[in-house]
Amino acid sequence: MDREWADRVHSVLTSTVDLIQRRETEQAFGDIDRTLADALHDNQELWVETLCKHGAVMAHATGDREREIRYTKQALPYAKDRQFALYNLAELLMRDGQTGAAEQYATEAYQLSAAEGNTDNRELATAILRSWPGIAGS
Repeated sequence: MDREWADRVHSVLTSTVDLIQRRETEQAFGDIDRTLADALHDNQELWVETLCKHGAVMAHATGDREREIRYTKQALPYAKDRQFALYNLAELLMRDGQTGAAEQYATEAYQLSAAEGNTDNRELATAILRSWPGIAGS
């Protein structure tokens, strides 16, 4: 089953890049969404995360911020370093003008990064405070 999923996802990743290059975006996103739904159904967490990230990249490449946000949110439960994923989503939402939602995700990212205390997390906390200076007090 693992080899079957790996082959299927590889095929979708490859074909959707080709479809996007040919400007067949709806077909590409349809393929991603169908495969993603199947991966969710089969509890294939690694492939769900991979497909969400790929979908977000493809959406970014096509300028489809709504889809980019949707795929980025959908990947959150599978993120290994949740605080970094939350920060990236907050930045994306901020660029989209969704300041309230962006601050909520940034706040959670800050809380997680401040609790960790290692170098990467301290740097993340600093980056968050540059964009959202009021978060430290919340």
